[in-house]
Amino acid sequence: MSDPALKVTAGAASVVPAVAASRQTPVGAIDLAIALDRTASSIVFQKGIGIFARMFLSEIERLSPSARCWVQSHGDEDFGERPELLTDGESPAQALDDILRVSYVGGGDLPETHSSAIEHCLDLVPWRSASGTGTGILLFLGTHETKPAASGRSARDIGREIRRLGILFYALCEPTNELCRLVRSARGVLLPISNDPPREKVEELARAARRSVRASVGRSRGAQ
Repeated sequence: MSDPALKVTAGAASVVPAVAASRQTPVGAIDLAIALDRTASSIVFQKGIGIFARMFLSEIERLSPSARCWVQSHGDEDFGERPELLTDGESPAQALDDILRVSYVGGGDLPETHSSAIEHCLDLVPWRSASGTGTGILLFLGTHETKPAASGRSARDIGREIRRLGILFYALCEPTNELCRLVRSARGVLLPISNDPPREKVEELARAARRSVRASVGRSRGAQ
């Protein structure tokens, strides 16, 4: 059942909650990249992925109506299922529309190639957080354990690179050993994936993003 407070219309219009939007002051620049596991194993959480994406992207648009979003879906690269770019620096509304259109098929033997996909997504975006002129957020949505990255970098190495670039890392996934290592190294946040993601947890992530946005605005002004 759709949330009556959400203003979502055809053609990737605004995803901002109609009531709350008037009470928020948009600030700062946000670059958001989403790495989405499109393998068949994620289909059991398709509903929850959609609910979480709708809530989270509405929060992002409230924080920064000009936020730039990238959405990448991935299968199992060991079976020739390469990452696909669905949203390329576009609006949160377009990102949501693209996520809701994903078909969950394919994949090979477990575990999956999540680390390589996260690494690819990390390299995809011209992160403004690296220069202190914006806030970067990398969100992973997926299930099951990850294989080592094809590059040879460990989960810890990838997490450290995320942290070095000043990117906030959020994962809606199963708390497997390697994914937990990646999240801890990135000093990120992991929420167990479900079909009923708690709104209060999504709002906590948004508050952390708001603090980071304000800090980046302060750094940018101080440099002027």
